[in-house]
Amino acid sequence: MTEEFKDQIDQLYGTYHDATIGFVALVAKLKSQNPAPDPNKSLHYGLGDPNDPSARVLHSVKFSDLYERNEPDRLNHWIIGRMLLVSVYNLWEDYYRQEFADQLGFKEKNELKSGLFREIKIIRNAIIHKQGKKNSKFKQLKKLKFLAKESVQPTQEDIQKVIDLIYLELNEIEKIAQR
Repeated sequence: MTEEFKDQIDQLYGTYHDATIGFVALVAKLKSQNPAPDPNKSLHYGLGDPNDPSARVLHSVKFSDLYERNEPDRLNHWIIGRMLLVSVYNLWEDYYRQEFADQLGFKEKNELKSGLFREIKIIRNAIIHKQGKKNSKFKQLKKLKFLAKESVQPTQEDIQKVIDLIYLELNEIEKIAQR
């Protein structure tokens, strides 16, 4: 069960890396095609030929904003990092916690306590319910104190630390289950 959960976390973490590398690659590609675009001009994502009046614009963004949000440890990186944290917690809470609780002989999943996943829940709730803004529960963070900024803006280094901590936590749960 632990390996299955780790595999799912690894898939999410791989997606995180694919996305963050893609953000940087997009900017590099655009800059190589037009090294000095007018920062007030916009890039348009759309459906159909842009010269066709029936084409549909899905999203427009100024080049300056596009470059800024795709820089390492900026907005798009924070968003995908937040998505990773929320997804990992949801896998834990909605599926794996019960599975591990059953393995350990608990009747209810809530009998299985994990300080780390409790802290991830605090971060997840801030992301989901407070747009990532710091709240009073951040005072409870110990292992994830490095995420307790004014807003949850996880850097690549932060995400790596969280993933490492999760794997350590799962290894401990596995050791207990094997006793």
